Amino acid sequence: MVWKAGDNFDIAISTRVRIARNFKDTIFPNRAADTALENVCLEVCKAVINSNSYISNEFDYIYMGNLSDAEKEKLIEKHLISPNLTNRKSAAGALINKSEQISIMINEEDHIRIQCILPGLSLEDAYDMADKIDDLLEENITFAFDDKLGYLTACPTNLGTGVRMSVMLHLPAMALTNNITSVLRTAGRYGLTIRGIYGEGTESMGDLYQISNQNSLGMTEKEILLNVKAVTKGVIKRERELRKMLFENDNPAIKDKIMRSYGVLKYAEKIDIRESMQLLSVIRLGADMGIIKDLEIEKINMLIKNIHPALLADVIEIDEEKMNIDIKRAEYIKSVLNS
Repeated sequence: MVWKAGDNFDIAISTRVRIARNFKDTIFPNRAADTALENVCLEVCKAVINSNSYISNEFDYIYMGNLSDAEKEKLIEKHLISPNLTNRKSAAGALINKSEQISIMINEEDHIRIQCILPGLSLEDAYDMADKIDDLLEENITFAFDDKLGYLTACPTNLGTGVRMSVMLHLPAMALTNNITSVLRTAGRYGLTIRGIYGEGTESMGDLYQISNQNSLGMTEKEILLNVKAVTKGVIKRERELRKMLFENDNPAIKDKIMRSYGVLKYAEKIDIRESMQLLSVIRLGADMGIIKDLEIEKINMLIKNIHPALLADVIEIDEEKMNIDIKRAEYIKSVLNS
């Protein structure tokens, strides 16, 4: 995931656009033979790497069967691949560009899952990048398409455009004021859904939520984009209103919560992922509202990204299997906050 400053960066962490595609006359990955799926891997790689496009040299192919469990987990924590893709022992891989903004998963639930992730609220730019990859692939690959149903996909909710657009939001004020349920209701009325940090079927951690469209049939890509953007902007506006309300009248209880969270993170000897994510959420709110001085949001974002097990082991250059993860996480957080 991209953790750099972008549009509405105080609340909008990142934008993801995903496009699902399948080969015509080829069985979906969950039923296809490995020989057919190996051919899919070959044809997708040829369409990108052997193309005349200026981006052809930007991608590296990663074959799932060649990766260790730690390497797979690191790619999941970076949001470059899905857990579902790593479950495949063979005939599956991913093309990832050097900036790690674009990944093309091959033989996940569908033959092709194009994904683009950009910082902040960047739906137009993310869709434009993903759409260009889609066009590049379609120059050499015939996709499964039906005149009534649109692009054919393994899951019926992806029929039509095959496009899923989502925005990762940091919503601590909504969580503190018990307003998350109202966000769920609002999203549902507009055909959207709220997911956890790693997407469908995952829980929220650190008050991070993804807003995305539920279906892609019966709407154009532009309609999906405008719908997701409008609801997201409404949620951002409400989060800002609630933050202002929380800090009106110099609220001592909320300041105490922020400074206690900061103290625990600066001095804890051992801390698990769920507690550290929650405390980082609170101090991120405190830094944004000016309660914690001289602590950049970018530094907190770096911590939120790097404290997950595989990424932490990579950052501190220690074998994940040989380290006490909760102790090393506490040491890493202290070193960053005290630097």
